Amino acid sequence: MSEVGDITVAIDGTKILANAVKQMQLANGQIAELLQKAEDADSAPLQDGLTIPDEIQRRQDRIAKLQEAKAAMEARAKERLIEEQAAYQEKLAARQAKEQSTGKKPKGKAPQPPKEGPRDKDQYNFTDPESRIMKVRGGFEQSYNAQAAVEVTTMLVVGQHVTDQANDKQQLIPNLAALSPVIGPVSKALVDTGYFSQAAALTAETGDHAPTIYAAMARQNHGRSVAQLGSAGRPAATARRRHRRRTHGPPPGHRRRQTTLRPAQANRGARVRHHQASHWLPSLPAARPGKGQP
Repeated sequence: MSEVGDITVAIDGTKILANAVKQMQLANGQIAELLQKAEDADSAPLQDGLTIPDEIQRRQDRIAKLQEAKAAMEARAKERLIEEQAAYQEKLAARQAKEQSTGKKPKGKAPQPPKEGPRDKDQYNFTDPESRIMKVRGGFEQSYNAQAAVEVTTMLVVGQHVTDQANDKQQLIPNLAALSPVIGPVSKALVDTGYFSQAAALTAETGDHAPTIYAAMARQNHGRSVAQLGSAGRPAATARRRHRRRTHGPPPGHRRRQTTLRPAQANRGARVRHHQASHWLPSLPAARPGKGQP
């Protein structure tokens, strides 16, 4: 059993398939085209044999659904712009800092500011609008990103939440916030490189009883000397998690991270709707220890 205040959790996400029909999925450009056609048809005379009230209602319903889809695409574009603008500013600041430190203009193209508005390839699904196209094994599917935090000793799921964001970059803080208060303060959190960003790591490690974030950032060559490990001194905030693993090694249980999380991802092939997804993780079957574990 883990002692209070000495809890280590492993965090990861898995894609769960949405119960969505692919044929009811349209790109932003298609929605705009269909909306224009629907508005043109709305002003056209009725064909013989059509009842006026039923046809008017059908056209109004069709236009309303297309307008709803258009509004949702615009709202998603605004959310994406905020995230991309923050990433752009971070890249720009890093490039300027490098130029000031070296006195030379950095190689490569300068980062480009993000563009506003929906893109032609942005997609909307009419059967499950809250789901998103995400990369899964074997291609792309309409999915949700289910996040789980597992205590490495007992292999119990101690936190979960479901998001429509395909990328894990913004999920470190929500995962820590979703941890059950019953387990007490967490001392270490084990994540992969997909969760790491300078802003998220600094926020997670700020405050009383804040956990230490261990991120598997990069592969390192074997056979490095103590002098090589200590020659860089104290690193900048962005590289501190890399430095921590190089100098101190992983915490106990870090090598079991994938084995710890695998049982919590066992049912990822099930198709769910959004209202079901938020209740999916707590109903997982009991996790079983991996080979060679107590």
